[in-house]
Amino acid sequence: DYVAKEATTCTPVTPLSLLTTLLNLLEHLLDRDYLPHEGIEDAQRTDYAFSFACTWAFALPLANHKGVDQRRTWGQWFKGRAGKLPMPAKGNVVDSYLAGGDGEGVKWLPWASLLAESDDDAAYAAG
Repeated sequence: DYVAKEATTCTPVTPLSLLTTLLNLLEHLLDRDYLPHEGIEDAQRTDYAFSFACTWAFALPLANHKGVDQRRTWGQWFKGRAGKLPMPAKGNVVDSYLAGGDGEGVKWLPWASLLAESDDDAAYAAG
């Protein structure tokens, strides 16, 4: 409802396409063992998958409109309504991804944590 009534999308999207995207993401996250089984209960694993799938199904098509980052706005809206669904402790849900497989269950981490600075990056920055 938020996407249809309160947001501006990059391209036209129908409610059916949003739902299809949500279900495809859930299928991938749950059926293909993207999230670990050890150290986490099935219900909690499903909650994490649902939170992540909602974020990308509904926030991905949103645009920056009139200087407002609609993805961030959606993330705040979703976080406020998610109830007991797991959310990142810090930052916005659209700035995070699900990590797992380290024996500690599943957790939200910032996307920026994937961008480790390499020696090549430092050399390039130095000119």
